[in-house]
Amino acid sequence: MSLTVKHFNTWAGCLVSTHRPDYYDYVLSNGLKADVFHMSEVHSCTDSDVDEFVSPEDAGHREGPLHTRQLQKLQELLGDTHHVHYEPQMNGLHDLDATHQSIQYGNVVCVRKGLLQDVAGGMMYRNFNDLNEQQTGGKPAGKSGHSVIVCKDDVWYQSVSTHGHWDENSKIDTPHRTEQFANMMRFAHDHRCGDLIKSFEDMRLIVGGDFNLTSQCAVLENIRKSMQFGETGGVILNHEFHDGSEPLITRTRWYPPEKKFREANFVIVGENVHVEYFAVDDQAPSDHCMITTVLE
Repeated sequence: MSLTVKHFNTWAGCLVSTHRPDYYDYVLSNGLKADVFHMSEVHSCTDSDVDEFVSPEDAGHREGPLHTRQLQKLQELLGDTHHVHYEPQMNGLHDLDATHQSIQYGNVVCVRKGLLQDVAGGMMYRNFNDLNEQQTGGKPAGKSGHSVIVCKDDVWYQSVSTHGHWDENSKIDTPHRTEQFANMMRFAHDHRCGDLIKSFEDMRLIVGGDFNLTSQCAVLENIRKSMQFGETGGVILNHEFHDGSEPLITRTRWYPPEKKFREANFVIVGENVHVEYFAVDDQAPSDHCMITTVLE
């Protein structure tokens, strides 16, 4: 038997009302196949005075309005089969937009019901509601994430994810990124060493998501070198399952062609993990690919 883990930056569902009316069909199809389904850029809103779709004043390269009730839709679609966990990171529309205070913005993980599981969520960088302050000399926005420990067929797994913060200086090494991912790995360690009795050797670790990094970033190598993966560190599946001199592209056609870097999403596994399958779907309804990893 195996464990299927999926990672998807939803792009705030901005293609739903404009270009990809099949968006939620796609999400449901992938969700039903996943034991653990990590999603970033998810809004939640229960305020009836707020429209279903809202266009931010600064939309960036988003192709349509943001779906303000994506969490509620995910609960409707996957609530019968999965536990849906939400970890908001701010009130507002995105890192630079704190309007619409009754809307929350953050990350989701869906974990299949019936599996023995423990899920922890929290802030991986800065605090809740800390917006991007780089224009005034401050820091990037706060970011949340999850650690999921599950047991399937007597095998223990830990799946950890966060959404790497956007930085106005592009996808380069910064002290802020070093801090976020060090916090993420510390969060993973603390969750695994909490009330559970399983040892490091028993746990099969997978870390992934939209890290907003490239293969050239020392921060990525710092994550890989963590001894939580084993004595020799982890394996970056983007490199292991890709031939050729160019990096594995994890962006779709919706990402502006003039943008220099076409990487962003990564998956890293421990040395004791056997990977049956790793795939990147560039037809996903987002500017990020859907990434699927099947662990033995």
